[in-house]
Amino acid sequence: MKLYRLVHTSALPNVLAVRFSPNRYHVTPEEAKNTSYMSTSLATCQREVMHHLGGFALHNMVEVEFEVDLERVVDLTDPKKCADLDIEPDDLLEDTHAIPQSVAKRLRRKGIEAILVPSAREQDGKNVVLFLENIDPRMIRKVRESLRE
Repeated sequence: MKLYRLVHTSALPNVLAVRFSPNRYHVTPEEAKNTSYMSTSLATCQREVMHHLGGFALHNMVEVEFEVDLERVVDLTDPKKCADLDIEPDDLLEDTHAIPQSVAKRLRRKGIEAILVPSAREQDGKNVVLFLENIDPRMIRKVRESLRE
């Protein structure tokens, strides 16, 4: 699976780094250091990061393309899978993050490697939330890295 991530140059060399504040699919610092947010397209990735930057330009950011091989992925863009987990698809897009955080915690504990989720920033965009503690690091390969100036 080809995935994309934008990382500020200050976070290098760790291109899987995440913020330590609570976010949509993690709460604790321990979860944060084991969670990586990526997108299935560069355009979705850019929209997601622009939102978190408050609309500022993507200066001093590194675009990273990955090839990721996963076996245990839960597709939360599938309404049936959401129903199986007793949630509504729109619950994942709410401004309050309690439901996505709870779902992520349950799936993480079950050994799920990642969840495919709808983008809250781009209609029809998709993100992948990786639970790094459940993934063999050799399954995440950096394909390309380029600086955005």
